[in-house]
Amino acid sequence: MQHRSCSLLLLNPPYDELTLEEEADAKTERQERAFLRMTIPYLIPEGVLVFIIPQNRLDKSIARLLVSRFERINVFRFPDPEYADFRQIVVFGVRKTDNTLDESEVARLESTPKIDLHVLSDETQIRYAIPASAPLTLFRSTLIDPEDLEKHMAQSPLWKRFAVLTTRSEIRVPRPPLPLHSGHLSLLLASGKLDGIMGTGDDTHLVKGRVRKITTVLQELKGEVLEERELDRYVVSIKTLDKHGQIRELT
Repeated sequence: MQHRSCSLLLLNPPYDELTLEEEADAKTERQERAFLRMTIPYLIPEGVLVFIIPQNRLDKSIARLLVSRFERINVFRFPDPEYADFRQIVVFGVRKTDNTLDESEVARLESTPKIDLHVLSDETQIRYAIPASAPLTLFRSTLIDPEDLEKHMAQSPLWKRFAVLTTRSEIRVPRPPLPLHSGHLSLLLASGKLDGIMGTGDDTHLVKGRVRKITTVLQELKGEVLEERELDRYVVSIKTLDKHGQIRELT
């Protein structure tokens, strides 16, 4: 979904930790903050946030994120008896047009887990106007449905061209200007360009070429340190199958 497309953002994230892989370090981030951080860009300026989390989860990191992105922030707790289940609160705010940080406002929000909050009810006098947003032009899933993918691929001109180019009957090896040396023939065979049935009569046989990588680990002791190096080499092999079922491999 494109950024700055929503007038109102209602978040009720899972109450858990999210593991983030960054290079070799594994870091964790509370889902409450991750959901807020990742979805704020979807709000238009002056759009309204409704953020539901447990009261003790409004820590300094979430407070700073809220204050830097929102103004007119108000916090209420769930009414009884629902509040007793997860001690949930509702944070309201209006998306700023730019990112600024008021440390005194951060301190106020950071104290939320330690104070008694007003109950959100029909009698709450604070009101937020929901602004109009532009029509939504992009909204799709990042998950690929195999059936949808197959349908779209069948209609794709690019895919049809790819199918033509990769069909065996369409592959043609041009005639070289000079006779090939044995090394040239070996490369063509190994690359698979000459795979298929060759010869006539009793000499009819099937050819299949391939290249495989072999990795050798070399160890060397330098003082008290054992060093290991990996040496890669590529081995060309060509297999033939004659009309009598005998398989031969040339390397």
